Amino acid sequence: MYSRLRIVGWNTHGNLALKIVQPLFVEMIEANDVIILLETWLRPGQDMSLPLPHGYVIIARSRPGRGMRRPFGGAAVIIKSSIPCRVLEDLSGPDLIALELDQLYILGSYLLPATSDWLSWTDVDPKIRLREAFAWCSANRSKAVAGIGDLNSRIGNDAPPSSALKRWSSDDKPTNTRGTWLLNTCEDNRLEILNGTHVEVSSPGAYTSFQPNGNAVVDYALFSRDFMSMVQSQSLQIFRAEDWSDHAILSLTVIMPTATPDPLPRPMRISVPCMPRVCMPPTGLDLLVQETVSASKTDEESTQALYGSVLHTSQKRVTVHIASMCHHAGKNHARAAFGLHWGIGNPYNVGWRIAGRQNDGRATLLGIIAEGDSQTYYGTVGYGG
Repeated sequence: MYSRLRIVGWNTHGNLALKIVQPLFVEMIEANDVIILLETWLRPGQDMSLPLPHGYVIIARSRPGRGMRRPFGGAAVIIKSSIPCRVLEDLSGPDLIALELDQLYILGSYLLPATSDWLSWTDVDPKIRLREAFAWCSANRSKAVAGIGDLNSRIGNDAPPSSALKRWSSDDKPTNTRGTWLLNTCEDNRLEILNGTHVEVSSPGAYTSFQPNGNAVVDYALFSRDFMSMVQSQSLQIFRAEDWSDHAILSLTVIMPTATPDPLPRPMRISVPCMPRVCMPPTGLDLLVQETVSASKTDEESTQALYGSVLHTSQKRVTVHIASMCHHAGKNHARAAFGLHWGIGNPYNVGWRIAGRQNDGRATLLGIIAEGDSQTYYGTVGYGG
């Protein structure tokens, strides 16, 4: 049984199929136990043909094919074949892989930037899928949860409200809307953000993204608050592989307990007391979005404004019967007509023979139109026969 588990998370910035054959890349794989690779740009099934170091297997979740166009996104995990694990298929999907080990859940995820379109390759918001995965794993209080990924969130020096860890980050920009989502997700699932804490070697916490418009911290290592004894001080290293990607590599060492349960027990549903939720205050952008949503109309309201109410809104309600018929239907001498019956002895009762094509369907439709054109009654309910 492994006593130390070395987990690496890295946004490779694509072209994994080319990079994985490079000697330095192979050395990186062989120096670790679990390697989470994001933005692989692999096509579905392409992982089956990748050359791997001896003793390792790969698990990949790619986005659906785009024909001859270049693929984007995708997640893969390369893991030692000697480590028993199970893929949680119901939680995994494009850009997200959830694994269950003997004493640990591992989630590797790539969340595309907030303004990017995800509807073309999934029917579930990636944020919702990831949050549900964290919630499902965290419900099993007998196992720790480790999450590593490019979450495209900025949180500055903030931490989840109930966290006892102090964070000091190189990226001191204010928390953005995605960052608020991340802090609330961690709070709800009792997860700690390890970047910028005593768990990270660098102080202040190192940058993880290097773009032409500046550096930022958007890649994170998360771990269960109740199992922090499994991650020691300075067990998280963040270092840049400048020639390979515009994102840094996150390397986390986890101390595995010596006493192990039976391999891969199925997690039990445990009733957890409902804790009061403490959320981060909304940002200015959050308030603007709320005002915009509040001011917008629902589909039902927009339809009613365009077509009017489908229910009568007047106290005066009248029923009109519309009858239609066609003699010698389908023949050259066919004759069609309709009648409107407003009630016994009503002077507006009338019948008309229609012009143009002679059939019962047109007669019915013209009867409805004639009834609708009438300004005599309001709140009318019509019956055809």
